[in-house]
Amino acid sequence: MTPELFERRVAALAQLRVADPARPVLAAPDEHHLRRVLRARVGEEVVVTDGRGAWAICAVAESGLEPLTAPALDPAPPESVLYLAPPRGDRADWAIAKATEVGVSRVVPLVAANLAWRFAGETRAKVLARWRRVADPARPVLAPPDEHHLRRVLRARVGEEVVVTDGRGAWAICAVAEAGLEPLTGPALDPAPPESVLYLAPPRGERADWAIAKATEVGVSRVVPLVTANLAWRFSGEARAKVLARWRRVAAEAAGQCRRTHDLVIDEPTTPAAVPGDVAVCELTGSASRDWRGVRAVAVGPEGGWAPGEWGDERRRLSLGDTVLRSETAAVLAGALCVLAGASPGFSLGTKEAG
Repeated sequence: MTPELFERRVAALAQLRVADPARPVLAAPDEHHLRRVLRARVGEEVVVTDGRGAWAICAVAESGLEPLTAPALDPAPPESVLYLAPPRGDRADWAIAKATEVGVSRVVPLVAANLAWRFAGETRAKVLARWRRVADPARPVLAPPDEHHLRRVLRARVGEEVVVTDGRGAWAICAVAEAGLEPLTGPALDPAPPESVLYLAPPRGERADWAIAKATEVGVSRVVPLVTANLAWRFSGEARAKVLARWRRVAAEAAGQCRRTHDLVIDEPTTPAAVPGDVAVCELTGSASRDWRGVRAVAVGPEGGWAPGEWGDERRRLSLGDTVLRSETAAVLAGALCVLAGASPGFSLGTKEAG
């Protein structure tokens, strides 16, 4: 594939399923979505595929699609199989969508003994073991909302164990008492992990919350909101303050869920011009590197991509694979790779590159 064709494929308005890319005919729901939801204009380019590797670029016509390129055939990727114990409800839908985006070839639902859909017995005890935030693990006092959640939502029983942390590495095990918590162990201190920083052009709404929660879970240490030229919404003023407050709340809740003792730090927003020169940039281009060795900080752009000239030519470019990712998926994948690269100095997403 030539670089020009690759760029056209990535920049296309949408990718649609057809039976034969050489003679593209859209199903009625896809035709409706293209013209009524995406509001495609005549002449705009889309990609059609049969889901088995064949694809072509077409132009939107007054009626149907007009092929612009002959069908091409992508080789089948190496098989990657995910055996997945299904999460509840819409979290399972998210998992399937994101597995598709990052390139998983097959998902096998796994019926595990501790599948959390049965909320009883041992499973319930494990859920109650989630961590609670306190100012001092040696003298644990829960804030009223955490006290309410523990006793009224989780219905904790006297004697059940919880873990308390100050978000700075200190933690202890406590038992639920008739009033408050009773320490069972002295405070321990987890060492701070290697720093990993995610510069993130904020997605809209709940997709941003999801990205922050998952970045917390995979171990990112700091998130810096990035105000870019192609950001699809106004991230300023009162709206910005509310979003940052919500992100910090989401990060705190996610830290408890994943048993993390060092908080994810949400910094004040910045712009690409102010980002330090050692921060790498994620790009979907054929020239982007798959070598993540030494990466400690990375920038992920908005749905509309980076504006021309937004980053200097000297900036290190990194690849997240060959598929087009939603911005929140790219954020979590980049964050996870950054954490792995920090923990394992020899880590690389692909074969070792020359130089």
